[in-house]
Amino acid sequence: TQYAIRNTQYETIGAVVRTRTNVEPVFVSVGNKCLLKDAVKIALGCTTKYRLPEPTRLAHQLVSKLRLKA
Repeated sequence: TQYAIRNTQYETIGAVVRTRTNVEPVFVSVGNKCLLKDAVKIALGCTTKYRLPEPTRLAHQLVSKLRLKA
């Protein structure tokens, strides 16, 4: 399931994407020179057995470990 996120000028600035059934959705937004449809494809392509895309999940794991050490 995918929904567009729009700002006050009704420009599409992101998408709400459900990467798996029965889990909370992921919010996908575009970066520099990247179309939203491509960002969604990349996010879905990087999603394995977890809700979050793998690069995001691994970054979150690392930061969580570093925070515990601090």
